[in-house]
Amino acid sequence: MIATSSRRATPLLAVVLGGLGLIASLANVDYVVMPALFLGAALVSLRIYRRHVALNCSPNGPGDGGQNGRPQNL
Repeated sequence: MIATSSRRATPLLAVVLGGLGLIASLANVDYVVMPALFLGAALVSLRIYRRHVALNCSPNGPGDGGQNGRPQNL
């Protein structure tokens, strides 16, 4: 027969060891998250800039995207 204390210890060990493994893997996650954050910010900035150029710098004047008054899809 299995002792009562081992029934309680097994889930506790699984949670504790799993938590330690998660903490160990999260220690270096900033080397991935920060470049991804900067890349995302750069892509959003590029999209905003290109939309601004498409709306305001068309050959037919401001606000004309060059497609019958609609902004271009860039």
